Amino acid sequence: MSTVENPKAAAGRAKVNMGAIPPISLIYLAGAHDYGACKYSVRNWVEKPIRARDYVAPMMRHLTQWASGEDIDDGPGGSGLPHLAMLMATASVVLDAWLFGFLPETEDCAGWDLGQMQVLMEKIEAEWDRNSGDGTPPASRILPRASRAASRRLATSGSVSTTGSGGT
Repeated sequence: MSTVENPKAAAGRAKVNMGAIPPISLIYLAGAHDYGACKYSVRNWVEKPIRARDYVAPMMRHLTQWASGEDIDDGPGGSGLPHLAMLMATASVVLDAWLFGFLPETEDCAGWDLGQMQVLMEKIEAEWDRNSGDGTPPASRILPRASRAASRRLATSGSVSTTGSGGT
């Protein structure tokens, strides 16, 4: 067998490694975008310029609710998806709009109260600190509630029953 590397392998290493993205993140991101497309229309942010501040509020809400221990966006009008998926989708809309010029250059932070934002971030950090010591793996925070018990069992025993009853 030849020890010469296939040129495609070297070319591939020079590109962004899409394989570094956890597949579950892509699935939830697609689900959140699909939900948004049904609610607002596909790529609605390219139809009219958007204001970043209109997207910051939902991003902060999803982050705050998740950091407070609420995994799923299941309140009134909620998507039924993890708050982190909704956060990723909203941030990706802003990123896309910014990169492709749909975010007006005149958009600034006028009227934003940075002191209030700092207080909010401190509350999020306090909630995170308060809730992160339960032995639950951080990745399990995006799983539906039914899966959290399995994640806790995994954290304490090293294995999870797939029958749901603890038996085999």
